[in-house]
Amino acid sequence: MNLLPYMTGEADGAPHEYLHWRAGPSLAIRDARYKLIKLNRTDFRPENLRRDGRLQPPEGGWATDSPHGQVTFLYDLEADVGELNNLAEGQPEIVARLEAELDDWRATLASEQILPGVRSTITEIDGEWVQLVF
Repeated sequence: MNLLPYMTGEADGAPHEYLHWRAGPSLAIRDARYKLIKLNRTDFRPENLRRDGRLQPPEGGWATDSPHGQVTFLYDLEADVGELNNLAEGQPEIVARLEAELDDWRATLASEQILPGVRSTITEIDGEWVQLVF
């Protein structure tokens, strides 16, 4: 879909009710108000990073599974544009709605990604170490 008419104001409304994305095991979805992000927990720590701040990828790229589970983040983009306050624990119904939409979208995708995730780093968010694959 060509999004340019929506970005330039030539088309009214929104092109989609939801915006979805996937990079390796990392997943996200947003609607007009909320963004839900799912990132892999990791055992990697800063000492595992190369000098460029990235992790050395395994041959073939990072796997798309989540051996240590995932952390879910939910942000209210109207009230928290900086995405500083994770609402996931206190808003289970919104998390469930967005996860269901994300699952429906994922069911339409090929199981194998076109390009493997080879760039990755780690960060600590809300006390959880997570791996970012991009």
